[in-house]
Amino acid sequence: MHRNGFGPLKPECPIPGADSTSTVAQTADYAVRALQAVAVNVAVLAEEMEAKMSRLGEDIDATASEVEWIGMKIDMGRERAARREIRKLTIKKGEPQ
Repeated sequence: MHRNGFGPLKPECPIPGADSTSTVAQTADYAVRALQAVAVNVAVLAEEMEAKMSRLGEDIDATASEVEWIGMKIDMGRERAARREIRKLTIKKGEPQ
């Protein structure tokens, strides 16, 4: 006997009137259905994650394009400023600008 008065579990079937093979089959069927449900949930989450990653990639591409455009505008502004400086240096003193 155990400390609290209960003995070890007997290896008999827990459901009265049922044999152990049908209980094992039912347990196996339940386990398979539970694993199938988990697999479906994992597949759905993977598809959602893939879609989010795709949208994130598109957002990153759009941001990179905007940054490139801003860089081009800055370069054009610098080019204009450099041309103005060159024009100032090439105009003779006393000539109208």
